[in-house]
Amino acid sequence: MPVLLALFASLFTFLSFSAAEVEARVSRNARQTSQAAVPNIDIENGCRSVVSYEKSAKADKAPDLSACVTSEQDARSELQKVWGTYSANMREQCIFLVTPPALPSYITLQTCLDIARDAEKMIEGDRLAKRANPNYNSPLHIDSLR
Repeated sequence: MPVLLALFASLFTFLSFSAAEVEARVSRNARQTSQAAVPNIDIENGCRSVVSYEKSAKADKAPDLSACVTSEQDARSELQKVWGTYSANMREQCIFLVTPPALPSYITLQTCLDIARDAEKMIEGDRLAKRANPNYNSPLHIDSLR
């Protein structure tokens, strides 16, 4: 649940940027994603924010900074194994969601990349089905995306 809350907090922060802020962050992030390595994210700061939020929300489970940091480190290790399998475009878009002032999190980054890959596969599968059968009605309505 805390990860989901963190994801929504990141998305809310993302939506509150001005056009100039977005452009500056995209430019900076585009340079980062050209690298072959997983970017360095300030997980300590992100975990402190999550713990602070959980304390203020009086969550049922006591917040644990060290468990949060360990989970983030594990997520980074997993990302290092598969980082090169994601397209540069996916990496760029997802890094944007975890770049401050958004909540920095490898778990959120990994989730975003997985969702982006799944969406790409669904769209490609839909396009192939449409080519094979011109009468195919797409449940994804991707015709409007072309």
